[in-house]
Amino acid sequence: MPQGVTEGPQPQDIFVGRLRQLQALSACAGRARSGHPQVVLVQGEAGIGKSALIRQWLTGEQADGFRVLRAVCDASEADVTFGVVNQLLASVPPALVREIRPSHADIPPDTTSFHAGTQVLRLLDQLQADGPVVIVVDDVHWADRGSVQALSLVLRRLQADAVLTVLTTRTGTGTTRPMSTVEDDTCRLIAGRQEITPLFLGGLSAADIAELSEQLTGRPMSHAVTQRLHHHTQGHPVHLRTVITQASPAQLRGGREPLPVPMSLAAAVGRQLAAMPHAARAMVEAASVLNARTPLALVGRVADVTDPTAALEPGLAAGLLSWWPSEPSIPVAVSHPLYRRAVLDRISPKRLRAMHAAAVPVVDAAASWAHRVAATDGPDRTLAEELEKAAVEQLAAHNAPRAATLLLWAADVWDSRAERERCLLAAAVYLMEADQLPRVQQLLPEVESCAPSPPRDLVLGGCAAAQGDLTAAEDRLTGAVRAAQATRGLEQIAALGGVWLGRVYAMLGRGRELVELSESMLATAQFSPRLIHNIRANRATGRAFSDGPQAGLREFADLPEAARARAADAELLGQRGVLRVCSGRFHDGIEDVTAALRFHRGKARPVLLHPLLSLAQYSLGAWDDAVITAEKAVEIPLAEEQPWALPIGLAIAALVPAGRGEWDQAQDLLARAERWAWRMSETALAAVAGAQAALARAQSDPEAMLTALQPLRRLPHASAVTVAQLWWRPLEAEALLGTGRLDEAERALRGLERLAGSAPCAGTPASLLSGRLAQARGDATRARAAYERGLRLPSPPDDMPLYRGLLEQAYGRTLAADGEAEQSTVWLARARDRFLSLGARPFLDRCERDLAALSPARIPQHGTSLLELSGREREIAHLIARGLTNKEIAAELFLSVKTVEYHLGNIYRRFNLTGRRQLRDHVQGRSIMLQDRGTGLI
Repeated sequence: MPQGVTEGPQPQDIFVGRLRQLQALSACAGRARSGHPQVVLVQGEAGIGKSALIRQWLTGEQADGFRVLRAVCDASEADVTFGVVNQLLASVPPALVREIRPSHADIPPDTTSFHAGTQVLRLLDQLQADGPVVIVVDDVHWADRGSVQALSLVLRRLQADAVLTVLTTRTGTGTTRPMSTVEDDTCRLIAGRQEITPLFLGGLSAADIAELSEQLTGRPMSHAVTQRLHHHTQGHPVHLRTVITQASPAQLRGGREPLPVPMSLAAAVGRQLAAMPHAARAMVEAASVLNARTPLALVGRVADVTDPTAALEPGLAAGLLSWWPSEPSIPVAVSHPLYRRAVLDRISPKRLRAMHAAAVPVVDAAASWAHRVAATDGPDRTLAEELEKAAVEQLAAHNAPRAATLLLWAADVWDSRAERERCLLAAAVYLMEADQLPRVQQLLPEVESCAPSPPRDLVLGGCAAAQGDLTAAEDRLTGAVRAAQATRGLEQIAALGGVWLGRVYAMLGRGRELVELSESMLATAQFSPRLIHNIRANRATGRAFSDGPQAGLREFADLPEAARARAADAELLGQRGVLRVCSGRFHDGIEDVTAALRFHRGKARPVLLHPLLSLAQYSLGAWDDAVITAEKAVEIPLAEEQPWALPIGLAIAALVPAGRGEWDQAQDLLARAERWAWRMSETALAAVAGAQAALARAQSDPEAMLTALQPLRRLPHASAVTVAQLWWRPLEAEALLGTGRLDEAERALRGLERLAGSAPCAGTPASLLSGRLAQARGDATRARAAYERGLRLPSPPDDMPLYRGLLEQAYGRTLAADGEAEQSTVWLARARDRFLSLGARPFLDRCERDLAALSPARIPQHGTSLLELSGREREIAHLIARGLTNKEIAAELFLSVKTVEYHLGNIYRRFNLTGRRQLRDHVQGRSIMLQDRGTGLI
């Protein structure tokens, strides 16, 4: 029996006619056991036998040795953030959980889904040391959003792990949520997995029905009866079981007595209840009201039964109840959600309210609220006020989703429309602050029906912004801010609306309006520190858009350097880091962004920090680090469901593959970025267009470069595009030169030279392109002087190695044209080594062709190159060279240790190495980082 499966009596499984699905599940388990992670999605309508299939497999020999982590999702807990993840953690011995969570407490609701997912990955690492693992999540359509986000990260990162994931989800109606939302959540959870095994469970065949009937009645059934049952129930297992056990032999045979009518399960369950003694029926009803595994004594108390043990037996015999007698408290639960729904539908409203009231004192405080709301008979002002007070407490504990649920319940029991709408809108606003926009969108029909108000416009405007409808968003948010500013007591609504409106202005690149809005907000009222920081960050962004990054940086004159900053400075520190990167101060920007990410660890973080950090690393030539960071730039928006940030992350992630000649990967990332780019309008445009031009540059295609950059050239200078000009302006000048548009190229070059005045790192590409322009005009002497001037100047601290290599290569070519072969070879070799250290294959190949034309004997034989490794293998080799352990590498790359070991084994075999020390020496020997020891110019 697998570890983690509870022994003892279980509900009777209906498992007939499922051999094919069982075999498929076992085949997936076999592949997972051998280190190929598998995901199985079991789909079917309620009661069709999904859970029975999994229970049957878990008790079979194919599941031997698997450690089982299991969670059961419930509609009433869909707002309990990380409820499913915490159930999975509860399946593991506390000693193991303490290694990743020393407190062994549940994951707090204010933790990011990304961080929660990494903790699950670490736990899976530890568990696999003792054997394979199976994760089972029942009724995933009711999973809380935080767990869906966390588990989607886990499934994307499993690569060489002995992990089988089995998810069950309901098809059809009856989930209590819109099916589009259910399907979206399921797709989100399994997105990124290349191999998904779907198992669809339909109705049983006539032969299966005959087998089931014999199991239940102990006697064979005629073909005519099985056909009649098949027609009557459509092969639905739960319906079948109910009909077979309740119908008389005469009814089954089809004589004068018909089969039980009506055909619905509810009616059949009703007849079962009617045949029970009052106390037994009360026990079934109480268990249905409690809707959880509950100690027998407490179920008896809610049922008002003096001898609950005796009263339990008829419910067990009918299969409506299950119990676990091996556990001390002898918990009891309804056997199936369909039974529970059928039971609740037959209880009179008055009795149902009374039973909910009886449940209040026997459940914990968190669960009691739902019962108190269900026990109300009409509006209840006192309860509404208590719910609002509890919501405030949840907000103080940073659990906005739970606070929103409490407020929605409060809205249900308030006695006036105004109070109901106030609570509804407050819940939606809290969900917006917590970035729970999918839940907000489910409330949109109710929000739209509310009377006009600033909170209503805030919610509708925020949703429009998230959906990319920036015109509607601007109208709504502008109205919300103006009205809230004019209304006493709505200062926070005005602030939040202003922050969202500022985001819209940023998406549109309207810097001056963003500055004006931010200044007006800061001058009108006092806000929370977090809102003030958001407003200040918006103002700095606006100044950068309108007057350049340096102007934006002046907004942070009072902010200490990263080494002396505090956690409270994290928001501003991150934004300053972004603007420092955009101004060409890459090292300072990396320090700021790294410190901000450290302060944000495990909490919500600005999703653009990782993309800009990756861009800085790319610019400085730390391409392996840039790739690792770029993965986070894509994974975090996916995990946190902030797709508006994806185009920038995807575009920046394409830069290194483009520079290394990995065309398919770069093109795939850029295609995905283009599909999302509309969500960030102009802000994403610069990143996507710049990356497309970088790819075309690596492919020596100046026409494609110019085509990619054309949209940026048409936009006004005072915009988000200007902030990114450090990357796209050199590409523009190079494209114009390559297409023979020399006058336009000269104008672009003058702009680049002006940019170098505030960003010294732009001096290297300016010298390179100045020389190329002179060559294009036939002035070889001037070209050589431009190259020499650039090489003679000391390299700036934030010099860009790719451009430095191109400058060295251009100078080497000039020397060769002048007949100075020996000096030409020296400079071309420098460029070659620089490209080799970057892994810039297209540039390296072109440089080696230049060297071969001069002296083939001078080109070194590299043997097996790091360039031949896959992207993942190269990342691991790079981190080995930095001295990281396998466990540290797994944490850095959000992988399991087994995956790291798998790739490491491939690397050893590729290079014929015996251990990590040899690999470290090999990598460090290949990674030649040049130190300028004089230019060699006379």
